[in-house]
Amino acid sequence: MVHMKKGHNIKLPAVSVLWLFFRGFRCCNSNKGLRDNRMQREKNKKIVREFYAEVFQKRNLSAVDRFMHDEYIQHNPDVRQGKAGFVEFHKGFFVALPDFCATINRMIAEDDFVFVYNTITGTHSGEGFLEYPPTGNRINFDTVDMYRLKDGKLIEHWDVADTRALFTQVGAIA
Repeated sequence: MVHMKKGHNIKLPAVSVLWLFFRGFRCCNSNKGLRDNRMQREKNKKIVREFYAEVFQKRNLSAVDRFMHDEYIQHNPDVRQGKAGFVEFHKGFFVALPDFCATINRMIAEDDFVFVYNTITGTHSGEGFLEYPPTGNRINFDTVDMYRLKDGKLIEHWDVADTRALFTQVGAIA
């Protein structure tokens, strides 16, 4: 019998009491792991935020080595593999959109992954974006980037972009 407030007694079988005890005991022991995991997620989010600030807001592609693992894997078929592929692709993007800006709308971390929902804006006034001539149009489209981190650096990347909005705005589709 488990005693609660005066006059309220609950009868629990011994198995239930043992289950509650061990369940609670396991949770108490795993709090350190949960705290460590939460701290790692926050650390990973901080790394990705700094990456966005340095590379996308300041357009500083020389900072890529500081943020990317030497074995960086790119899962976007439009971008060559590795850090060099990333730099090459974004050089073109930054030329095509000289006022390129990536605004983080939402960031979520889970295990060694960081998910970033962001909006890309800029004016399509330069050459260099997938061979489309400049239109002078204002560009505004959303992307979701998923990064996996290893040893405090980005090692793997996937993305989903609203390419319909992007290609409509650069005049590639009507």
